[in-house]
Amino acid sequence: METGERRFQVRLASERVGLSGEVDLLIVTNTEAVPVEFKHTEGPVAKNHRLQLGAYALLVEDALGLPVQRGFVCQLPAGRLWQVQCGTAERLQVAQLVRQVRHMLAGEARPAPTPVRARCRDCEFRRYCSDLE
Repeated sequence: METGERRFQVRLASERVGLSGEVDLLIVTNTEAVPVEFKHTEGPVAKNHRLQLGAYALLVEDALGLPVQRGFVCQLPAGRLWQVQCGTAERLQVAQLVRQVRHMLAGEARPAPTPVRARCRDCEFRRYCSDLE
């Protein structure tokens, strides 16, 4: 990657995409933008991390007009860095999830708890989940 400008805690919103979010770190060059997410987790890069970067790709492209072809997940405290592709498949999955969430909100429904409770141990939303004791 060529040298780029580092922008921390970049807030983005797009009516067209129907999302908003805050990218931990956005690296901006003349030819691309690369979102970087810092995660306090020990596990491997998961689907939710990939989809989060896919959502950021849509938001960044909408806001800056620069292509986003990849992003990174930096796992703390180990400091591991994982490159994640931000392609068409990820963008389509994000659009599908946005539709599903909007449908759930309109119906005032909550998602079912995960059947794999081991996931809850390392979940960043654990403290908000009413499904756990």
